Amino acid sequence: MSDHGPGAVMPADIEAPDKIVWGFTFRQIAVLGATLSTCYGLWRLLHNVVPLPLLIVGAVPLAALAFGLGFGRRDGLPMDAWLAHGVTFRLKPRRLATNRPATGRGPAKARPDGLLRLPATGIDTDGAITTPKHTTVLVATGTANLALRTPNEQAGLLDGFGRWLNTLATPAQVTVSTRPMDLVAHADALAVQADDLPSPALRAAAVEHAAFLRRLDQARQPLRRQVLVAVTGRDGLSAARTAADSARALAGLGLPAQVLTGDIAAAVLAAAADPGYPPAFSRRALPGQPIRRKP
Repeated sequence: MSDHGPGAVMPADIEAPDKIVWGFTFRQIAVLGATLSTCYGLWRLLHNVVPLPLLIVGAVPLAALAFGLGFGRRDGLPMDAWLAHGVTFRLKPRRLATNRPATGRGPAKARPDGLLRLPATGIDTDGAITTPKHTTVLVATGTANLALRTPNEQAGLLDGFGRWLNTLATPAQVTVSTRPMDLVAHADALAVQADDLPSPALRAAAVEHAAFLRRLDQARQPLRRQVLVAVTGRDGLSAARTAADSARALAGLGLPAQVLTGDIAAAVLAAAADPGYPPAFSRRALPGQPIRRKP
């Protein structure tokens, strides 16, 4: 392979919608066509009753709204799709009601506001997440900075990533999220461990670094990047095998990769429902797992 890197050039806007006519996409033409049809219908209906200047003034907000829906974007989505997702999110229930409606005789229970039905129905100790269609296993990994690599190294990473994608026989999803990082907990743990250090200089350095972490947490909002790969399979065994193969393939690219066990996967899913706080990786009981007291 030459030092000039890959021989094929891929455009950055490969997922951009196709331009149909006059540089407009099909969605933009549909929005503008519907707006023009509405304005024309209102004019045919009201031009004998309402003066033309008033009709023009009334059509300006409608045209501005159509222009915003057709050409505006937010969070990487077209404005109409973004508004549709927002309306759908607001209309769906977001409260988990564990009580069931009363049946037969006896006092009637209060009717819940809405049931939050999640796709996952169970998590076992090995990290297999059961859904109605398939079984999913999560793999935590990291990122690679291509800007710091040579062209040959970049080509090797892209080639290895492509080989891993070609090995997937079932659907997979890569999720990259940014979450707040709790530096105070790291500072407290460092301060506690500083007393066990043998050297006074090391203890002073540990205490000073813990104070620096606390100042950094107060001055800024530190963030950490989380990369999760969700692989699927027909059952737990096939999903676990795919997850292990994916972890080895990603580790071969120099990325830290680890298949999440049941307790960590449950904490990750719980944190996804409340992204404002870091996940609590504790030894919690999984759904359906009995809790036994240690002797």
